[in-house]
Amino acid sequence: MTPLRAGDKARIAMAPFHVVIGGTMIWQFIAGTRTPMLLVMGLLFVVFGGYRLALIRRALGARR
Repeated sequence: MTPLRAGDKARIAMAPFHVVIGGTMIWQFIAGTRTPMLLVMGLLFVVFGGYRLALIRRALGARR
């Protein structure tokens, strides 16, 4: 098994931040800033973060 490269480690570390940033944007929309683009961007960040986490889980599962 080959070791993970630094770029892969960085992608793995950054994936949960997409979900956190998206959740924060959605929270800001709910809390009072009623800008529809804020909600859309928040949802897109959460979906993208979830997608990246699913890819990471699948890739690391295949390495075993």
